[in-house]
Amino acid sequence: MKRVLVLVLTLLVISASCFAADDVGQFAVEQKMADAVVSALTGNSVSYEQISDSFTANMKQSFTPSGFANMKKQIKERIGTIKNFNFVSFTRQYNLKNGYNNVDDLVYYGVAGKEKYARLTVHFTEENGARRISSFDVSPINLAPQKGAAKK
Repeated sequence: MKRVLVLVLTLLVISASCFAADDVGQFAVEQKMADAVVSALTGNSVSYEQISDSFTANMKQSFTPSGFANMKKQIKERIGTIKNFNFVSFTRQYNLKNGYNNVDDLVYYGVAGKEKYARLTVHFTEENGARRISSFDVSPINLAPQKGAAKK
């Protein structure tokens, strides 16, 4: 009986890992593209032209090189110079009635200075059989003051 249970559990583990293999590969592709966006926003090592290859056709039309430069300028004015972003989560957008809507979100948190933080969300969708960046946004994170932290 123990051997049968061990065999069944082993088969379940193997089948579960096979189902997840496609998701892991897709996540790796998306994370590589999102990391390029992070590099473009935190420094000058990656250009708009390099990251725009990952954009959907619609995003390429609406988000031009000058729009990207303007976005970087606005981020610097609102939040400051973002020193780094760290990957935090991978989310699949899912509707209970319709199921997976083919949109994934990768979320990064970044540090822009003392008491200044930012959140980067990169949205992916499928276009012509390949994963593409459909949009991304950077927003400031405002930390609420901790209770009991009275000044002395």
